[in-house]
Amino acid sequence: MLASLSYITEVVAFLCICRFAYRQRTRRSLLLVCLLFLVVLGESMIKYQVVPHGAGSLALINGLVLTEWLCYVLFYRWSISTVKHRRLITIGFGAFALFAVFNSAMVQPFLGAIQTYTYIAGALLVLGCILLFFHEVLVVQAVLVPLHRRYYLWISAGLFLFLSADIPVMMILNYLVDHGVTRTDWPVMQVKLAASSVYYSTYAIGLPWARTE
Repeated sequence: MLASLSYITEVVAFLCICRFAYRQRTRRSLLLVCLLFLVVLGESMIKYQVVPHGAGSLALINGLVLTEWLCYVLFYRWSISTVKHRRLITIGFGAFALFAVFNSAMVQPFLGAIQTYTYIAGALLVLGCILLFFHEVLVVQAVLVPLHRRYYLWISAGLFLFLSADIPVMMILNYLVDHGVTRTDWPVMQVKLAASSVYYSTYAIGLPWARTE
């Protein structure tokens, strides 16, 4: 049930960001449109088993994760005006890219395993980007628009909550995989799906209030 709910909220989020992007027509909104399109496309291919299990499905999952982290990092870099923070994001992404290459080459092959280490590293990077974005909105920028009318603040709050729950889940899943526990013994996945549903719901919850990015 939670898997279906998570998928539905992803589709709804895509429709909401399309509506918002149509009104705003900025590079950040268009980037989120592209990102959510890829998320829905990838999840649909997995849900309806368009890609058979094996190297193909692993490549799809790992490639989608890398694309998501790249898009989120780029989105927050575009959202922040403080030069030192933008440089920090660039350095952080460079370090993440090196780690992802090392992980693929030495630990978790891109076509041979779900890259949980790369996922966790990317999630930590995006969490850091979100904190810098919160600092930008709450401290650096002048408050010309009430906070509840800032659409990206809704989305960022949801993403922060999702990643805060998802990182421990991925660490537990990595432990279960390493110890050969079968998927039927992974109730922790329900936490991940619930957190995902909450995150993607913020696209719909924040849209009626939104007046600006």
